[in-house]
Amino acid sequence: MPYITDHDHLRAPEAFFGGSFDFTHDLWRTGCVIFSLFFKRPPFPKRDPFSDEWRDHMLLRYQARLLGAFPSKWSPQFEMIAAESIRGGEREEWLRNSRRTAFGPRPGLLDKLFQERQMVITKRVKESTGCPEDDCGSLGDLLPVIQGLMQHDPDCRMLPQKAAALIKWSGI
Repeated sequence: MPYITDHDHLRAPEAFFGGSFDFTHDLWRTGCVIFSLFFKRPPFPKRDPFSDEWRDHMLLRYQARLLGAFPSKWSPQFEMIAAESIRGGEREEWLRNSRRTAFGPRPGLLDKLFQERQMVITKRVKESTGCPEDDCGSLGDLLPVIQGLMQHDPDCRMLPQKAAALIKWSGI
């Protein structure tokens, strides 16, 4: 399968599942950048170039763990990616666990992680500036923007105009 040149930790899921390369990749990457600025780390780990352990299926599992289940239409391609990557006796167990993570009906961790980080930022701002906590209230505007830009299905990604409209620009 030919791959689009892309940073692994910013690669949109459709790049793995044979989707086209268009502006929706830029929407995905914009969501990743906003995530990185808010959390002070990329949303997904970078590939270790010296390790044979890191494979595409692992990045896909990270994406599903953070953002929730993939569209079921991608299940056959996921199976092929995992089958090509996994060798040895643990393959069947790993595939079962991966299917549950990637396609199981459960929400991702983003909401919880966002709330925890927002509390830390708010506390630090209050301690360092003495400003009231409600001065950081607009941070909450970033969660639906990140969620909208990082939709698994590229057809469901939020357009930039809507993302910008969700942010209550204050103090400008």
